[in-house]
Amino acid sequence: MAGLNVMRYMGYGGDALVSGGAGTAMHVCGNAVRRLVTQRSTADEQTWMYEGLGISALAIHPHQECFAFCERGTPVVVRVCSMEDGSLLGTLENVGQIDVGCMAFTADGQSLVTVGALPEFATHIWDWRQGKPIVSGASPIEATSVEFNPHFSDQLTLCGGGQLYVCNVVTGSAGPELEFLQVMPPTDDALFLSQAWTGKGRLFCTTSAGSLWQVDPSACAAVGDPVLICAEDTSCTVLAAPRHLICYQSDGAIAWIGDETLVEGHRIKVPLHEGATVVTACLSASTLFIGASGGSVFDLELLQEMPDGAFRDDEEEPTAVTVKDANVIVGDVQFDSHHFLRRLLFSHAGPVNALCGVPATGAVASGGKDGNLILWNPLLGMPRQVQKLGDAVTALAAHPTTSVLAVGDARGALHVLEIAPTRLRSKLNERFGKTAIASLAWNPNGTLLALTLEASTEVWLVTFEGGTLAVLGYIEVPSDKPLVSTIGWASDKNLIVGSTAGCVFSLLDIPTTLLSETLQIAVTIKALRPSGGVEALAVFPDRVACTGAADRQVRSYKLGASGWVTVSDPAGAAAVAECKDAASSYTDHSRRVGALASHAGARLLASGAQDGCVFLRAGDNSEKAAGQRVFSVWDQGCSSAGLLQLGQGEA
Repeated sequence: MAGLNVMRYMGYGGDALVSGGAGTAMHVCGNAVRRLVTQRSTADEQTWMYEGLGISALAIHPHQECFAFCERGTPVVVRVCSMEDGSLLGTLENVGQIDVGCMAFTADGQSLVTVGALPEFATHIWDWRQGKPIVSGASPIEATSVEFNPHFSDQLTLCGGGQLYVCNVVTGSAGPELEFLQVMPPTDDALFLSQAWTGKGRLFCTTSAGSLWQVDPSACAAVGDPVLICAEDTSCTVLAAPRHLICYQSDGAIAWIGDETLVEGHRIKVPLHEGATVVTACLSASTLFIGASGGSVFDLELLQEMPDGAFRDDEEEPTAVTVKDANVIVGDVQFDSHHFLRRLLFSHAGPVNALCGVPATGAVASGGKDGNLILWNPLLGMPRQVQKLGDAVTALAAHPTTSVLAVGDARGALHVLEIAPTRLRSKLNERFGKTAIASLAWNPNGTLLALTLEASTEVWLVTFEGGTLAVLGYIEVPSDKPLVSTIGWASDKNLIVGSTAGCVFSLLDIPTTLLSETLQIAVTIKALRPSGGVEALAVFPDRVACTGAADRQVRSYKLGASGWVTVSDPAGAAAVAECKDAASSYTDHSRRVGALASHAGARLLASGAQDGCVFLRAGDNSEKAAGQRVFSVWDQGCSSAGLLQLGQGEA
């Protein structure tokens, strides 16, 4: 079995965007560095995976020769990699104790500074080609940004925690030392929010009062008069451009200030979804990349130079903004004579609660806490369709043969949708309880849909015959504790569920028609008590794989083998003895396994864990394995998984 390769990262999580040159931007996602491109760029979108526990800070060489990233852990190391293919060029060791808060190259690219996070704030300026520190010290603050003076590489500035410091490399008694000098705020209650050096060697900063100030680094003080950018309740960040200071605000406003006139030349507003804010931006050639907390990345193309406030006779005034589609998934948003704004990426705002492949269309469906259902093209990593539901999506299941998708939400409602080329058509909306729908699963021939609710021991069944959906009834599982949030079918009439009481239940001979006047359906139920309990499970025609609530191990049990006991009430289930004879077991992960998924036809078993790793096992007994750390350990790892066969590969 070949190794796992990440095809695409789908979406965007609000990570800092850094200019990659040539109209590209780069950012950290999980355990990878990703390069975003526009349609105008000659570069290709890339995702480079790495082997550490997680990536934090990222810095790009000024000539796009390479990039550096911090590999978190104990000890912290910084990897320097080729911009061409992501290959390793060098490693900087003993950078800090746990993490690096920020990094930056000098303007000539000869040196790299790393500033450590808690607890020690270790600061090193490196000869990165030799892998050796030139000078070291300790920052007085936990810096979130660091920049070199472009004309003097022995001077840099650090900003973080509302404070701004100038750092000079000076000659001490034992050699070069780092001298840290605090820049005093312009007013007693002002906090420094951001900083930027212009190409002319002038330092500017923004404050919590919504003002833009010039700073004299030799006097460590703000000088001149401030430029009011925004209200105090809106944060503002400054970027340096060739003739402008670009100030972007959390509410989506972007202002171009002449770096000589210190007069606002033009201002636009990026339309954001409700509750979203702008969290990051970077300038790359004539493209401003803008990242929002709502899961969007915007591509702002500068069509001509913005006014700089000099009011020259030959300077063209921008026309009024024309909004094409503020809610477009991907594409044109708005434009005027000086800019064109496009949405480059769209994704969930917040956690993804559920995933599944849609075999009939080759799409991947995801449901989030934000109430969005997104259908993705997994080969391109782009959304095809988005449906806004009224509540958080908690469960998903795709029909095995038709373009039908079952969606469960946090209010206990089931939505069954038909996936049409241009929109999603509702086929059924039914509320089953007051708690969230915990799990959904179609049987192999697609005639029955099973669902469970949080804090419940009932399994509800919905029939699907001739394109018509109808509620069949429910099965009461004999457990004194609620069911876990994954279920699966071993065959058309055999459903497997798990209980937080520690048992796996096999529901046999499930009917497709109601056999009595009551909604409760009576079936034969067998129970097995795996070692380690049950937190998640994945089902095959002949076996069930499961993992416990605090378990690193995945165990597989044959259906119908010894250990399965017929039960009819919770007392009988509680009396089932622990089965210690698993058919097979695998310890691929170093932390708790949180997600399992199976593909019966391809005999594939996927597992994701808090260690950020995803493993795929193949074969009749899942004996062949391949894995990859996809997520950072510090991002709580993998919480949901799904399998979809795409030609000869799987996603």
